[in-house]
Amino acid sequence: MAAFNSPDLIRHSAPLLWGARQWRAEMAQALGIDDRTIRKWVSGEAEVPIDVWQTILRLIWERRLELDEAAEEIEAYVETMASADARRDRHRSPASTPL
Repeated sequence: MAAFNSPDLIRHSAPLLWGARQWRAEMAQALGIDDRTIRKWVSGEAEVPIDVWQTILRLIWERRLELDEAAEEIEAYVETMASADARRDRHRSPASTPL
C-alpha cells in the first residue's frame, strides 16, 4: 500500500464514500461538521481527529458489506437469466432460429 498522509487519505477515501462531485458537503453532513473543517483537513492546516478516522473506517466497512451483498444479488440474477436463456436456446427449433 502506498504511504499516505492525512490530507491524501481524505482526498482518496472521502469521494469513494460520498461521491466524486459533492463529497465535501456530503461528508460534512454525514459527520455533523462544518465543511470549512474538511477544507482545513484537506489542506493539511488541521489534523483529522482519530474519532473521525474511526467513523470513516466504520462507514467504509459498512459500504463494503452493502456492495458485497449487492454484488451477490446481481450475480445470482445474472446466473438465473443466463440459465433461462440457455434453456430457451435449447428448446428453440432450428426453423425458428434467425439466420
